[in-house]
Amino acid sequence: MVSAKQLHELQETDTVAAEKDTELKEVRARLADGKPIAAATQKASQLDAQAEAQSKSRNSAQVAVRQMQDKMKEIDGKLYGGGITNARELTAFEEERQFLQTQLGEEEDRLLELMVVVDDLQESRDDAVKALKGLEARREIEVPQLQHSQAVLEKELAQLAADRKQLTPKIPPQYLATYESLRKTRGGRAVARLDKARGICLACRIALPAKDLQRAKASREIVQCNSCHRILYVE
Repeated sequence: MVSAKQLHELQETDTVAAEKDTELKEVRARLADGKPIAAATQKASQLDAQAEAQSKSRNSAQVAVRQMQDKMKEIDGKLYGGGITNARELTAFEEERQFLQTQLGEEEDRLLELMVVVDDLQESRDDAVKALKGLEARREIEVPQLQHSQAVLEKELAQLAADRKQLTPKIPPQYLATYESLRKTRGGRAVARLDKARGICLACRIALPAKDLQRAKASREIVQCNSCHRILYVE
């Protein structure tokens, strides 16, 4: 004769197994999750590429400024060296100097802006690299721990599966089918304890009819709660 106790033992086994299975899935997901490091790597690479590109622009601007400064010195030498006596030629050099002075000012402003941009990008890149190294260091510690947890959980689940295999042959198919159906429709809890003193199902807190209460207390047959339909178990 099947007893509610056997079904209760099966439920306890299944409940623990479900919890362990959820834990195992979480552990496996964490082991497989390389997204944080991948994202950090991508960010560091992007910042490095941006810093390099802006550094090239800064270097080009520095060269342009030096060339303009050299040209200015050359023009100043001609203007103030006393070598130019022709008024038209003198005016042309003065106009060229004024135009070059304007260009030089603009290029110097651009150079200053690029220097600030490069410094900011290099600082951001260094921070990103530091964050990446931190993630990689934590991952090196985390992976062995997760692998250990995975092995333990797999072993526990194998034992629970073996326990279930021993329990189910003792339960008639019709009761096992009822149990499995109730697990699906009652949030994984097919068996509920019965409060003998108050005569209520501890799952739904509804009192049983006197006849069902007596049948459940007698433990000679499977009795279901007339409200939630769970199988009642009396300790």
